[in-house]
Amino acid sequence: MYPDDAVSIFDLRVQEAQQKRERIALQTILTAKIPKITAIKSTSTQQLKDAEIAMYDKTQNILPQNLQGGLQGAAATSAQTFFKKIARLHLSSPVKRG
Repeated sequence: MYPDDAVSIFDLRVQEAQQKRERIALQTILTAKIPKITAIKSTSTQQLKDAEIAMYDKTQNILPQNLQGGLQGAAATSAQTFFKKIARLHLSSPVKRG
């Protein structure tokens, strides 16, 4: 075994040990963040559901009512039909864990 080989093996072992410590540190950080991630997902899910309801209500009730005075005849009927055909959205949280 040459001295250069010993140094490179030593450097490799030091690097592997450092990577192992980094993995453990990251796992510790992630484990500590899981309750916060769960809370964010729960909160965002409820906020998205509220937004779904509000948008659906607006397209089904508020917008058609507001257009009644502004449009007449076929245009009014077409606008109401258009808004009634809009399906309720399904918004999902981008938070995957929790």
